[in-house]
Amino acid sequence: MALADTRFATRRRALAAKLAAQRIDSILVTSPIHVRYLSGFTGSNGALIVNKDLSAQICTDGRYTTQIGEEVPDIEALIERASATTLLAQVEGPRRIAIEAAQTTLDQLDSLREATQEDVELIPVSGVVESIRLTKDSFELDRLRDVAALASQAFEDLLAAGELAEGRSERQVAADLEYRMRLLGAERPSFDTIVASGPNSAKPHHGAGDRILQRGD
Repeated sequence: MALADTRFATRRRALAAKLAAQRIDSILVTSPIHVRYLSGFTGSNGALIVNKDLSAQICTDGRYTTQIGEEVPDIEALIERASATTLLAQVEGPRRIAIEAAQTTLDQLDSLREATQEDVELIPVSGVVESIRLTKDSFELDRLRDVAALASQAFEDLLAAGELAEGRSERQVAADLEYRMRLLGAERPSFDTIVASGPNSAKPHHGAGDRILQRGD
């Protein structure tokens, strides 16, 4: 049996305290980033309900049945494609449930309301999970240091191998840098790798194109 990572329970405990302070019974978390932050689940489809009494439920689709059992052993998991509405349909009132306003379109809000029982009130909120994320825990601080060192090492290795050189394209350099980061243990770049040469260097978010690096760039 997989062991639960206690840092996720600690984060949910902080969230539950904020809910109780606002007289909210539960929060429906639909941001993939926040679902991962609070549970450890890395799948692309998932929703999470956290209650002020510290209980929780998570839902994803059948692609992640095995994965969610491995990544989230301490939370009851439901397997349905419509993850958010499935979780809401389980809730019996009277209850006040917060929803992440920034993550919810009007169309999604209509679907959530249709799935909700009459005595369950949906409360749009903003910044609740974000306020917890502002303070980094020791694990996050260690990871930030590690990935900064990894990125620096990958760039140094790129230079040492002569891969940032005249005659190569921006795209080739970006591919080599990403390859070296992965060799050192990176999961993926946090954003598209930027290799901007010559006139492209005036564009802070250029990306990496087919321009060939030239002497003096």
